[in-house]
Amino acid sequence: MMKENKIGKITIAIITIVLVLVTIRLSGHKHSLGIFVLALFGFYFVAFLIGALLKATEVISKSLFYVFLAVLLTSFSLFFVYHHSYDSHNETRSLLYGFNGE
Repeated sequence: MMKENKIGKITIAIITIVLVLVTIRLSGHKHSLGIFVLALFGFYFVAFLIGALLKATEVISKSLFYVFLAVLLTSFSLFFVYHHSYDSHNETRSLLYGFNGE
């Protein structure tokens, strides 16, 4: 395996983990469909640009780029599904922050 390929995989993994964690944290905010979703969209767009740049310079493979895009689209769409499914504000805050739904 080439050194660039390892660096690309590590970079994509770090970006994916950070974006998924930020998405989970923002999904618990009561008014997160305002400015938070615009910021989240910006984060995802920057991540897409970084992934596209890594693919264009052949640091990552085409299949890894498609997996990366699938994870980005899935987590971004699940943010809306989770937020609108029920009162996710109390559930996520009690789960992640320990506020017991306050």
